[in-house]
Amino acid sequence: MDCIEFQKMMEDYENLSDEQKKLLKEHAEECAECAAFLDEYEQMLETLKSMPKLTAPDNFLSDLNKRIDSECPK
Repeated sequence: MDCIEFQKMMEDYENLSDEQKKLLKEHAEECAECAAFLDEYEQMLETLKSMPKLTAPDNFLSDLNKRIDSECPK
């Protein structure tokens, strides 16, 4: 695997199989730049997973659409 293929696979990281993630890690072991990128990405995912889930009020989407419609001329 080269760095270009690594970057392309990283675009869909959450949907990769364990085998594909293993290939990424193998490449990262040989490439410091990709290793740093993978490490930062995995740290970001861990941070996001540790954050509390927020829920929007039931009427959030309809209120947002009304506000957009009122501010955007047709």
